[in-house]
Amino acid sequence: MNAKVTTVALESILGRQEFTVAEAESLLRMKNPQWSLPKDSPYEFVNNALQRRTTEKKGERVQK
Repeated sequence: MNAKVTTVALESILGRQEFTVAEAESLLRMKNPQWSLPKDSPYEFVNNALQRRTTEKKGERVQK
């Protein structure tokens, strides 16, 4: 049985590509990364880690 693998889309000047979370974090940690998260990504890169974006709603933090 295959386990579900979470992927993250990253963009570069060459286009968009899907990576595993670990690979994406590694690419984003590079000193001069050529990869970045797309503006429409459900993830954000905070403190050298990927996190799901959250929004404020009625005084509570709610995950998108």
